[in-house]
Amino acid sequence: MQPEHFDFSRPVFLPITLEVCQGLLEAEGAPALDALSEPELAALLVIQNLAQSQGQLDVRGAEKVLGKLLAWAVDGAHSPGVGLLSEARRLFDARKLYFGLEVIKGSKLRLLDAEEVAAREYLLADGKWDFEFRIRRQQGDNPFSQQVVTGFDKERWLTVEQDKLLKVIRANLDEDIHVQGYAGIGKSYLLGALMDCLPGGRVLALARTPAKLGALRQRMGLDAQAKVGTTFGQFARVLLKDARPANSRTPVPGKRKLAEELGILGLRQYDAEHALEICLEVLQSYCESRDYSLANRHLPFFRQALSGVDAQALLEYASRLWRYLEANPAWGAQTGFEALLLIKRASLAGCSVPGRFSHVIIDESQDAPASLLQIIERGRQVLITLGDEYQKATGEVVRRERQVRHKDMTFAVRSGPKVERLINPLIGMHSRKSKVQFEAARSVDVGIEHYPQGFVPPEGCVVLTASRWDTMRWAMELAEGHCLLAFPDWPDMRRFMASAVGLFRAAFYASGQDAADAHPYFAHLPDWQQVRESERFDESFLWVEARLQAGYKFADLTSLDARVTDTRASLTLMMAQEAGGLEFDQVLLTPELMSTQPFRDAYAFDARICAVYIALSRARRQLYLPYNVQEWIDYHKGQPFRELHGY
Repeated sequence: MQPEHFDFSRPVFLPITLEVCQGLLEAEGAPALDALSEPELAALLVIQNLAQSQGQLDVRGAEKVLGKLLAWAVDGAHSPGVGLLSEARRLFDARKLYFGLEVIKGSKLRLLDAEEVAAREYLLADGKWDFEFRIRRQQGDNPFSQQVVTGFDKERWLTVEQDKLLKVIRANLDEDIHVQGYAGIGKSYLLGALMDCLPGGRVLALARTPAKLGALRQRMGLDAQAKVGTTFGQFARVLLKDARPANSRTPVPGKRKLAEELGILGLRQYDAEHALEICLEVLQSYCESRDYSLANRHLPFFRQALSGVDAQALLEYASRLWRYLEANPAWGAQTGFEALLLIKRASLAGCSVPGRFSHVIIDESQDAPASLLQIIERGRQVLITLGDEYQKATGEVVRRERQVRHKDMTFAVRSGPKVERLINPLIGMHSRKSKVQFEAARSVDVGIEHYPQGFVPPEGCVVLTASRWDTMRWAMELAEGHCLLAFPDWPDMRRFMASAVGLFRAAFYASGQDAADAHPYFAHLPDWQQVRESERFDESFLWVEARLQAGYKFADLTSLDARVTDTRASLTLMMAQEAGGLEFDQVLLTPELMSTQPFRDAYAFDARICAVYIALSRARRQLYLPYNVQEWIDYHKGQPFRELHGY
């Protein structure tokens, strides 16, 4: 089985660099043409000719034209002063060059770097084009050089790094291991090879969400609906099915009615509904932990610290809500973290992995809560975790015990040298995480383009944002531009936007809108003044607020609904920190994601570094950036934080 990240269609290479082409555009041709070699001049003419191509680009045809041009330069009977240079001067057209470079994006045509152009390995001894060069280049660049035959006599090809890890695991099948692997190293593909080497039918593979489980199955060479692996929530539900059957026939009360039923009267300036939302935050923190009882450490952060009485009242409210959820599991679907609730209940019930399994494998293990590890550690199964701590933008990654073998994998087969040069400075700037250098496959060519203000992403592009406010801003702007939109969870995003509109126009909508329908994001922000105080440094929020002041209302949100459709042409909007474990052909980073505003503190800057890392490492073909990443990092090196953290 061949890995999904390597392209075996053999791209064609043109002997000219992107920098030379851009220089010609800026200089508008001559005299810059005089400095070019004959292979570069031939490549230039080929690129200009691409601007006239109709439909799908014929890369083999482009290579034939390149070969004929060089053969004509070598063998042709020329008049004095006639050659590729004279033809390039006569035919040079900056407009055609620009559009030819645009055609190359996303195609099988590649431009060489400066060292490769100077090496001239693409020429035969007589100076003509070597049509075998692309074959040699692909064979030399193919990172999957190690053939492995698994226990099922299935052939797989791995990178040197993947092969070494697989040998370590096969030699120590009864030993726990944690693999820290950067984005794009092929962890999911490696997991498929690993499962082939472990006892058949005795391996439990876990992933956080159905989407990530489906992606994992596909990268393992299976159908997305194959019965291999399970999600965290499904696993916990199986463990609990005999102990806590859910009664789906019981009517589920709304949050306002539930607050009244539980005697939750409110807290400080928060009414009963907002207090219930804060109780859910407490329970979510509790569910992620190994703790057996609620405590002050599970309370969320408040800008004005809670008094001892308020803290006790909040813990009492949260305890009442927990007891209700235990008695009425069906209400868990209203919390927003039903899978975590199931895992915590299984942990508290003393559940463990069934004895029929010999190994447990967790993909994207940075997402695994401590309560899940608590369940797994009760059994005798070997636990193998594969994760990337840089894809955990907020919160701490749950650490494995010290006696667990740790292995680092740094060679990414999805990213190319251009992305490598962007990511390593981010790794170097993070204040706490590991500093092992990121390496990328030489054969991969991910295009990098810095877009201007007002740029509209191409069809099918994924726009990665900094926050929900940033997502809301881009949704409103793109919808006004008649773009089709898609969201990973449109009901949740629409609820957020509706809550923002309703809260801003509370005088008009308060009487007709149930506060229980407000998005959980606003649990700590009962009025717009507090929202403004909390988000005053977020430029996207200020933009949205200006639009609301200009009259944006529910009718406009209803019009935006009509632009939301899941098609290939749709622009997908999502927060960067939610894109971990996914990959896309085209990715755009918003200006707010690479904000030039001072960050609150070092922790906030670390979280943003992780979000930018996730965004940069998602692209397979093209990245659209608002700024130069190195310049963005250098800029923030000299920027003071808004607040000091510590004691």
